[in-house]
Amino acid sequence: MAADPALDQSLRALGDANRRVILAVIRSRPQPVGEIAHKAGLSQQAASHHLRVLRTAGLVTETRDGTRHPFAVNTDGFEAVRAYLDDFRPTKLAACGQPSRRDGVMPTAQYATSIEIEASPEEVFESLVTPARMTAWLGQRAVLDPCLDPDRTRHRDRPTPQRAT
Repeated sequence: MAADPALDQSLRALGDANRRVILAVIRSRPQPVGEIAHKAGLSQQAASHHLRVLRTAGLVTETRDGTRHPFAVNTDGFEAVRAYLDDFRPTKLAACGQPSRRDGVMPTAQYATSIEIEASPEEVFESLVTPARMTAWLGQRAVLDPCLDPDRTRHRDRPTPQRAT
């Protein structure tokens, strides 16, 4: 098996505890270096160094907002790591009798997530309806489900709910 440079670079970046702390700090929303350094307990110089390594590995992005340069988690940058780790899942799922991604069937699981946000209702709404903001907020790729009326539109992979008569 050939080495994957993107995977190696991502794993090296994630191997440092300070970088994992920085990712946790910016997981909920983009933040400038000064805030990141303060929340992570690092000097601004050290935070800048670690952010540079994370950016080079593709795990964070930097944007310009006037004079501010907020950093955000780049969830697409984790794809090489995700793909690598997914290779270990099929054997575990097979042992449990569960389908795997390799079987052509995506494993399903039921779960609930509760997130508290320090924001106004308007900011929360905007984060829920804007895919890029939702991705930054959740720290992972987000897909919105626009099908609210099962009689009008139906997903091909979901049965239409039965209404009580």
